[in-house]
Amino acid sequence: MVLTGSDLLEPDGQSQKALEACATIVDKHPAGSIDLAVLHPLKERFEWTQIPPCVKRLAEMRTYGLAKTEDAYKIYGITKEQGAIVAIRPDGYVGALCRLSALDTVEKYFQGCLITI
Repeated sequence: MVLTGSDLLEPDGQSQKALEACATIVDKHPAGSIDLAVLHPLKERFEWTQIPPCVKRLAEMRTYGLAKTEDAYKIYGITKEQGAIVAIRPDGYVGALCRLSALDTVEKYFQGCLITI
């Protein structure tokens, strides 16, 4: 799960770089072994063309904005400016948690428990 930062719509922002890198990680493993979900803190409307195409390809129906009654960022203690990446195991436990810029943490986690193709 990628909790993007407030820079999501900036083409060279950390959020877009992280999404593209996560897509690369997903593509290195057998299809269906990693599901990508994306949360964003933006209140304004945006188009698919403003974010990396990999999001539509891998997480079109798993891309969410803020709920009106609950704020996932606040619940999980993640700042909306910085965001985070969370690898959630099938049993619901967090396997890895890192900043958007620390993708090597997530990649090493998946290399330790999944085969690559």
